[in-house]
Amino acid sequence: MLKTLKRVKSRNRQLSELKLPDYFTIIGMCLALASIFFSTEEKFWTAYFLILGQFFFDAVDGRVARRYGGGELGVFLDSFSDFTAITAVVFLGIYIGIENFWMYMVSLLFLIAAAVRLSFFMAQALKGKVSGFTGVPTVLAVIILATLIMLNYKFQLSDMNRLTILYFVLAYAMVSNLKIKKI
Repeated sequence: MLKTLKRVKSRNRQLSELKLPDYFTIIGMCLALASIFFSTEEKFWTAYFLILGQFFFDAVDGRVARRYGGGELGVFLDSFSDFTAITAVVFLGIYIGIENFWMYMVSLLFLIAAAVRLSFFMAQALKGKVSGFTGVPTVLAVIILATLIMLNYKFQLSDMNRLTILYFVLAYAMVSNLKIKKI
C-alpha cells in the first residue's frame, strides 16, 4: 500500500507537495465532514465526538509540523480543515434545534467571522508574521460552542435559540484583537 501511495505521489505534483503533518490535517478534515453527515442523521453525539476528533488532529498536525517541518500547503489545508469544523458545529446546532431567523443569521455571522479570521491567519502566515493568534482560534470557538450545544441538548438547560448570544460572542472573539499565545 505504501509503495502504491509513493508511486501515485511521484506522478502527481500536487500530492507530492504533501508533508507528514498534512495527513493529520486531512484526517481531521474528514472527521469534521463526517460530523456534518451524522448531524443530518440526528446522531448528535457521534457528530460531537467527530468534532472533538478534528480538534485532536488539529493539535497533532501543528505539533508534527513544528517538530518535522511542514510545507506551504499545510497552512491552507489547516485553514480548510478548521473551516470544515466551523461548518460542522453550525450543522450540529441547526439539526439539534435552531428554529428561528435570528439563529440562522447569527450562524451565518459565525461562519463569516471564521472565514475572515482564517483568511487573516493565512495572509499573516504567508508574510511570516505568525507569532501568536489574533482573535480566538476557530477550533477553540468550535469546541466551546459544540460542548455548550451538547450540554444544553443533554440536560435540556434552555431553548437552543438562547444560545444565539454565544454564537455572536464567539464570532466576535474570532475576529477580535485579543492576543493568544500559540501553544
